[in-house]
Amino acid sequence: MAKGIWGFLQKAGLVEEVPDAPAIESPDGEKKSDTKENSTSTPTAPASKETAEDRARISEIDGMVREQLANAMAESGAKLVEELGDLLETLGSSIPDEKLRYSTAIKILLKKGGSVSAICNDVDRCIGVLEQKDREFNSTLKDQFDKRVGGKSQVVSSCVEQIATKQAQIEALQTEIASLAIKKNEAESGIGEEKEKLEQVQARFQIAYKAMLSAIEEQRAKITQYGEGA
Repeated sequence: MAKGIWGFLQKAGLVEEVPDAPAIESPDGEKKSDTKENSTSTPTAPASKETAEDRARISEIDGMVREQLANAMAESGAKLVEELGDLLETLGSSIPDEKLRYSTAIKILLKKGGSVSAICNDVDRCIGVLEQKDREFNSTLKDQFDKRVGGKSQVVSSCVEQIATKQAQIEALQTEIASLAIKKNEAESGIGEEKEKLEQVQARFQIAYKAMLSAIEEQRAKITQYGEGA
C-alpha cells in the first residue's frame, strides 16, 4: 500500500518529480547548474557543488524518506485513500476530465457504504501521520547531532586548552603539541562533515515531507469540492 499511495500521488498529478538541473558551462569553463525553477515543481535543496557520491547519497536519502513516509501513511489504516487512488487510476484513461473522474470515483465509494466525510477523515489521518513523522524526525535529528558532533566539539575545546598549556613548556614538548594540533584539526573537519551530512538529510526530508503534505492537502480539497452533491 505504501508504494501505491506514493504512486497514486504521482499519477494523480499531485507530486511532480524534478529532474536534475542540466549543467551549463560558463565562460570561465566552470560547469554550473541551471537555476531556473518551475513554480509548480517540488521544492529542491539549494544548489551546491555536488559530486557523484553526493548525488548517490541524496538519491538514497530521498528513497528512504519517501518509503518511510509512504509506509507511515499505509500503516495509518486510511483504506479509503487507497481505494480512491485505485479508482482514479482505473478511471484515468476512460474519464480524462478531473472533476468527472473524482465525482465518479466518489460515487462508487458511496455505493460501497463510504461517505465524503469518511474519505476526508482518512485524508486527515494521513496528514496527521505526516505531521507526526515530521516531529519525530526533528527530535531524532537533534539527538543525532548532539551525539555525532557534541563529542567532537569537546575534543576541539580540550585540545585548544592543552595546546595553550604546552606552548608555555620547554622545547621537548613541541612534538606533543604538534600531535594535538593535528588531532584538533581532524576533529574540526569532522564537525563540518557531519553537520553537512545531517543538514543534507534534513533538507531532503523537508522536500519529501512538504511535497507529500501539499499533495495530500490538495487531494483533500478536491475530495471536498468534487464530493459535494455526490
